[in-house]
Amino acid sequence: SGGAIVVFEVELTHEQHKGDVELGAQRIDASGRMLWNKGEMSSEVATSEWHERRPVAVADGSGGAIVVFEQHGPPGSEYEGDVDVAAQRISAEGELLWGEEESLALAEAEQLLERAPAVLPDGDGGAWVVFEGEARSGENAGDTELLAQRVTPSGQLVWPERPIVVAASEWSERAPVVLSDGAAGVIVIFEEHARAGSEHAGDIDIGAQRLSPAGKRLWNDGERSATVASGEWLERRPCALPDGAGGAVVVFEAEVREGELAGDVDVFVQRIDASGAMVWNEGECSTMVAGSKWRETEPRAVAAR
Repeated sequence: SGGAIVVFEVELTHEQHKGDVELGAQRIDASGRMLWNKGEMSSEVATSEWHERRPVAVADGSGGAIVVFEQHGPPGSEYEGDVDVAAQRISAEGELLWGEEESLALAEAEQLLERAPAVLPDGDGGAWVVFEGEARSGENAGDTELLAQRVTPSGQLVWPERPIVVAASEWSERAPVVLSDGAAGVIVIFEEHARAGSEHAGDIDIGAQRLSPAGKRLWNDGERSATVASGEWLERRPCALPDGAGGAVVVFEAEVREGELAGDVDVFVQRIDASGAMVWNEGECSTMVAGSKWRETEPRAVAAR
């Protein structure tokens, strides 16, 4: 309609709720006029006793939005230090559709810190959500895997018992990016961090996995992730676009670890096909986008049409 729905953090600064963080939203039309609550105030998205942070949002296909965010346990409570992932759907009129009292919990395992959600519309009014899950205790404490959940337009979880595993290896998987595979499934791109004390300690690579609409891992028989970039440099901060053929174009930064150029950062790109194989340069290396003596960082990409 030429306007936008904007979602943001609201930190309370007065009275007994000082320090709490909630989520608000407002819709503006094509002329810049605020539509909700007569433009006099924002609409509430999430206002629990927990601190709601880092919202990500996508259109719901009906004029509203699906908002996914982190919930941090309030200081001084029994939940202090815990982080969960929750969601809310807002109508085109600013009404909360998935419960007015509480947000929809997507992941709230006590043994995990669930965070860094990435969200993608599923094409049917619901959404895919991929996020990190870090073990809080035990022999795997500090290890991070990637999990996924789907939510229907009515706010029902497709996998209600537990999220599905996207990637879980001896490395820690972090910073997920999710995009459509063009066949009702998704491709997830992410960083792979070598564990401390391991042979590759300190290294960071880029990996990927494709999920079917039913949540089945498709690449490498689901046993391991596909490789996007695994050189001696530190490959990180990926962004990605569908390639229109079931694969993806992945852009990332890479930092030199050793030698006279140590600390230099350049930007590279690689394409992976629908089977998870690297396409460009016969899969032997990525293509450089920017590689001057300056540090090129934080890449973003849009489709060139």
